[in-house]
Amino acid sequence: MILAQNSEPVQELFSLSTIPALLAIAFCSAFVLSAVVTPVLAKIFGRTGFVDEPRKDRFSHRQVPKGGGVAIFWAIVLPIAVGLLLVWYCQANNLSPFWLPPGLDAYLPGILSRAGGAIAVLVGAAILHVLGLIDDARGVNPLAKLIVQFVVAIGLVGFFEIRLFTFLPWTIGTVLTVIWIVLLTNIFNFLDNMDGLSAGTAVIVLIIFIWIGRVSEQIFVPTMATVLLGALAGFLLYNFNPARIFMGDSGSLPLGYLVAVISVLTTYYDPQVHQGQWYSTFIPLIVLAIPLYDFVSVVFLRLRAHQPPWVGDKRHFSHRLIQRGMSQRKAVLTIYLATAATALSARFLTEVKAVGAVLILLQVLAITSIIALLESSDAGISRDKPR
Repeated sequence: MILAQNSEPVQELFSLSTIPALLAIAFCSAFVLSAVVTPVLAKIFGRTGFVDEPRKDRFSHRQVPKGGGVAIFWAIVLPIAVGLLLVWYCQANNLSPFWLPPGLDAYLPGILSRAGGAIAVLVGAAILHVLGLIDDARGVNPLAKLIVQFVVAIGLVGFFEIRLFTFLPWTIGTVLTVIWIVLLTNIFNFLDNMDGLSAGTAVIVLIIFIWIGRVSEQIFVPTMATVLLGALAGFLLYNFNPARIFMGDSGSLPLGYLVAVISVLTTYYDPQVHQGQWYSTFIPLIVLAIPLYDFVSVVFLRLRAHQPPWVGDKRHFSHRLIQRGMSQRKAVLTIYLATAATALSARFLTEVKAVGAVLILLQVLAITSIIALLESSDAGISRDKPR
């Protein structure tokens, strides 16, 4: 993935404590909001009957409030909105408040210049959030959901020049970006099939993107990713097994969309300044190797069973682990570890030579192949009922 125009040069006034302080503020504000609001929503939704009923495609055998995505969404939107308003106020009045991290005032004009793009990203997230709420409440036709996702992705990419591979022709880069955003939106929606799985996997992925963004000397994108990270961490306090609340589609759809946008906006390779090597553009594929494996494998298994890919069942990677004797908690932790094992190596693609890049790619392929081989050794088990 490449978006060279999003590189943010380090200025002379840069202080080593400036950006860590900014990221700490971003994380803590979102974390506190999410951690406070989530249990309140769990009680409200539980009393009003907005709950997830036990279903044949879930391992949960009890009613659990859904709509936790509301807490995640507002824990993202409010800190970003307040932050942008404060930046605008400081710039309009030529202020440098004492509570700003030292040296951050030098970055305020650049942050403000990115406000339009940030608002556009949040508008897209809001549309998917509302779509998810409607789907959680009364259901939405899968085709209609997919159309809305494409409209959101096309609008964002077409009007705000957020796209992959800017060295490629505009049409090719735009089409690839739209497909990538819609794909990840659905991947994290598919991952939301077990307590804490989608949110926890996203936490691991975001940590890697934040790390890479800071190595690339970016500020705005890692800060936005850190806000999302804080919101998810606060939510996970109540979503990890045994979950007290589910995020629902109102959370999983905007979550996948935001992870996709962050993965596009993060700079991996900038030919104008010779940053990294061209193979750095494969970083998102490596970071997201396990979620991609789950998505591809479950779609394959559903098609092989002559079942539409969008119809829920117990064929996900997490379900298959439980069918092999794991508890829900162990299955989720296993996927966390597998995601971390592949994602961590992606960080070093920006620094290694071609041989090192090949070795990293082979390592990821080896990990996913081992998983596939272990699963195929017991291919005859029931796909619908845990053993």
